Amino acid sequence: MAGECCALVLSGSVAKGAFQAGVLEEIAKARMPIARIVAASAGAMNAVGFAAGIRYGCPNAAAEVVTDTWLHDATWLRFLRPSLSGLVRGGVSSSRALADVIADGIERIAPIASLPAPAADVVVQMVVAPLLGTSSLNAAPDAVAGDTTYEHIAQFAGPSFDSEEGRRRLVTAVTASAAFPLLFSPVELEGVGPCVDGGAVNNAPVSYALESPEVTRVIVVTDSPRHHDHEDVPRGLEIIGRLAEMLINERLFRDVARSRVANRKLARIDELATRWGLSDAQRLELFDTIGWRPIELVQIRPDQPLEGTAFSGLHDRDLRERYIEAGRVAAARTLDAL
Repeated sequence: MAGECCALVLSGSVAKGAFQAGVLEEIAKARMPIARIVAASAGAMNAVGFAAGIRYGCPNAAAEVVTDTWLHDATWLRFLRPSLSGLVRGGVSSSRALADVIADGIERIAPIASLPAPAADVVVQMVVAPLLGTSSLNAAPDAVAGDTTYEHIAQFAGPSFDSEEGRRRLVTAVTASAAFPLLFSPVELEGVGPCVDGGAVNNAPVSYALESPEVTRVIVVTDSPRHHDHEDVPRGLEIIGRLAEMLINERLFRDVARSRVANRKLARIDELATRWGLSDAQRLELFDTIGWRPIELVQIRPDQPLEGTAFSGLHDRDLRERYIEAGRVAAARTLDAL
């Protein structure tokens, strides 16, 4: 894997985020060189734990902690802390219990009191949805200054894991990214304002990984299969679930298609550069000028839709175990083929 630099994209999926725990176990076993993790919602919870493992050279142990957290802590009782103040602020529960689960997971992976020397740097990007909007320059660097967007990227490098203050900011950002609207009250993010679940605006943030200049391979992990055989028209509350599924998959479909188109155009330009007798330096300068580079896009997804709704696993440990095993199977199959 010499010369490889991988980015990992973890989508949001509430309780089905347990699928990603199984995937992370296999990625750790395969020693994939992950330098960047881009995530939203439940994916952000998984991202921060796995990133801590990369930072301190223990990705296998980190993946085990992520799995254990899903098995023992991913319940309504553990996540929710209903309060009147939470209801006033716009959610059934405050986000305090959720933040505690996230912080405890990081501490189990690398206790702040006995940190080893960092083994690697890693960048973590998490999508949040600011209720007041924010400058478009953060979410889209080529946008016109002054435009308003409701998509914001909270970005952290490896040293953020090395101090209590850095971890506090990390945990706050992850909690904001996972604050499902109406279930949790909005989370205040410094310099951004009150934020809710990043999955509401970009549940599978592939585009940020594609824009990373050092990345040669992007691994996208989502619990949704590539092909759906829908037979029944959704009714009632089922429409909300189907709408969320549509929003997730449509944006992912377009990001994947964009990457494939770019790769085809690059291959054609490379052919022309060879025909014109350009040197390697000239070829690289040409690619840098147009802002494209070849990227291998790998998708780790289940063959079939995972059973239950996005919330079913929060009251069913056996179901969460099946999600984790489905992640192991899908990851092993995909990684073996690389």
